[in-house]
Amino acid sequence: MAAHFFLNPTIPYKFERLEDCPTGFFCVFKESFFTDSYRNGIHDLPLFISGRKPIYHLDQSQDQEIVDLYQKMLNEINNNYRYKYDLYRT
Repeated sequence: MAAHFFLNPTIPYKFERLEDCPTGFFCVFKESFFTDSYRNGIHDLPLFISGRKPIYHLDQSQDQEIVDLYQKMLNEINNNYRYKYDLYRT
């Protein structure tokens, strides 16, 4: 089962592997990434409100869209494109 998991930066989390060879992606954004993009900052985004469930289960189509997005991000990070971080924000 595929899922998208958003971690609240003010709540400590622990990750425990249940498989020897897990697959997937992860991405960590600094608070400045959100502060520069959003008027009120990361703490005001609905995803990070305390008490909300941070896991969103994905169907097969949604999972493929996320995989494609992360693949694009991995391709761009090694690129010399001047505005690659602007691409990430959009």
